[in-house]
Amino acid sequence: MESSRILIIVICLLLMTVAAGCSDPKTNTPEKIPTDKTAASEQRTQSTEQLILTPTAGQPNFTITSQNNELQSAVVNLTVHFLDVGQGDSILLEHGNDTMLIDSGEIDKGDDVATYIKNEGITLLDDVVVTHPHSDHIVGMSDIPNDFPIKHLVDSGYAYSSKTYENMLTTIDKKNIPFETPKRGDKINFTSDIDVQVLNPGSTYFADNVNHNSVVLKVTDGKVTFLLMGDAGIEAENGIMKDGYNVDADFLKVGHQGSGTASGTSFISAVSPEISVIEVGAGNDYGHPHQKTLDRLQKVSKVYRTDLDGIIAVTTTDGSSYSVSAEK
Repeated sequence: MESSRILIIVICLLLMTVAAGCSDPKTNTPEKIPTDKTAASEQRTQSTEQLILTPTAGQPNFTITSQNNELQSAVVNLTVHFLDVGQGDSILLEHGNDTMLIDSGEIDKGDDVATYIKNEGITLLDDVVVTHPHSDHIVGMSDIPNDFPIKHLVDSGYAYSSKTYENMLTTIDKKNIPFETPKRGDKINFTSDIDVQVLNPGSTYFADNVNHNSVVLKVTDGKVTFLLMGDAGIEAENGIMKDGYNVDADFLKVGHQGSGTASGTSFISAVSPEISVIEVGAGNDYGHPHQKTLDRLQKVSKVYRTDLDGIIAVTTTDGSSYSVSAEK
């Protein structure tokens, strides 16, 4: 939150020994994010057949489009971009002039993420969320503070012995970026029209797996809800539900690239998503997403994957309906 908090974390890092299992190397083999705005716009405006789904009782109306169809929204309340950064995560939220970036992928994806943000006409990031300190979520963050002023940064606060993470904290300190480490039940003051609740980490950290300490956010725009899981696994899922938090959501950003260590049966039943989004790299060495996880998700939702569908953008209308656009 303040420089002192960052210095405390850095001191903790220096006192920790680098554990053998801490690194989380990933292989990135997907296509690049389009850097030409005109080309990207032309892709998104290609005509295609729309699939109109009838919502269940109490659920918002929505339209799913694919093959780069133009978003069908008269009034745009919120757009959530699930960026294709290979075997890693990066999510951009836009609401008018308010912006939030969640994670930024590996080091070779930082420029792509920055270019995409610039092509959206964004010159400042109100909020940046670092879900957890694994490289596939934060290495690209080395570029972001140099390309955009950042008004507020949220981090899990888990002391992690990684030079990459330490460098990120040092950059935040040098640029004097306000720094916060929220806990379950806190709110992020994104914009008055959009509710952003922190569901993880809890009051204590998981010592054995940094993934379970991921910042998990529930984003609500009227009747439309997004549950963004970072790399949180089954232990974190169970903790959130045990503490009585409502995880029901229209959109689920699936935890940990669809790994078998996340998206437990009881959790998916409680979320009951209409749409599931898996941010994952093509041909990755981990076998993500795992087939059992895919089967579980496909029983209850339509599944989008960045390795197959490219950038996936969701736009709400008046907080009561939404449309989905897939780049590929």
